[in-house]
Amino acid sequence: MFITITASLLSGIIGSILSLIYMNRMEKRKLKIEITEQLLGNRFSIQGNEFSSAMNQVIVIFHDDSKVLLSLKKLHTCLKDPKKQGLMMLL
Repeated sequence: MFITITASLLSGIIGSILSLIYMNRMEKRKLKIEITEQLLGNRFSIQGNEFSSAMNQVIVIFHDDSKVLLSLKKLHTCLKDPKKQGLMMLL
């Protein structure tokens, strides 16, 4: 009897933990897709509010991806000094 109750409780706890982990990963993926859609949808209007808002969100959403953050830094450098066109090729 004790083994049955313990196994039932343990399986429920493990199932809940795995479900939370999976949902967390899916939520992060959804956010990354949404921000990418927003950036690409406004890519021809880089001085607009929507693009600026999306660029600000990139730092938060992609905080764990060093490649994205490095590309963002290169883009900011190029936007500050448009004469550095060679940097855009590295993105």
